[in-house]
Amino acid sequence: MTSPRQQLGFWMFCVAAAVALILAAYRVPLIARFHGRGANLRRTSLSGVSLRDVDLTGADLREATLLSTDLQGAILTGANLQRVLARGADLSGAQLSGADLRRADLREASLKDADLRGADLRGATLECCHDEHRSTDLHGARFDAATRWPDGFIPEGHGARLAAR
Repeated sequence: MTSPRQQLGFWMFCVAAAVALILAAYRVPLIARFHGRGANLRRTSLSGVSLRDVDLTGADLREATLLSTDLQGAILTGANLQRVLARGADLSGAQLSGADLRRADLREASLKDADLRGADLRGATLECCHDEHRSTDLHGARFDAATRWPDGFIPEGHGARLAAR
């Protein structure tokens, strides 16, 4: 039989563990909410996190993991997303103008109505839905021979340009 004191200790431990889990789950979104513009989120795992409509203008997200992350309507203008792993991320309506997406992995990501004007897509993998790219603004975006597009997609027909060597 346990004493009331032992039972109290057990319940205090349970409450402390629950609080720790809640804080861990919301830590990154809170950082993004309060320190979004220019935030240093390099090599951070944001998989499955909702960053919908968050302003991450100029943020450093190099080598971040964004698997199935909700970035709908997020503002990523001028953000550094080099080598980001964003498979299955939802970037619908996201503002990515001037963003650096060199060697980014955007397979299975949703880019419907995304703004990629002037983005650097050299070496990026954008092999997802061909139809979604119809509404994606690629005017002035740069790509190279290493950039991977959906089968049959012609980036120049959507305003993107082949970068000079």
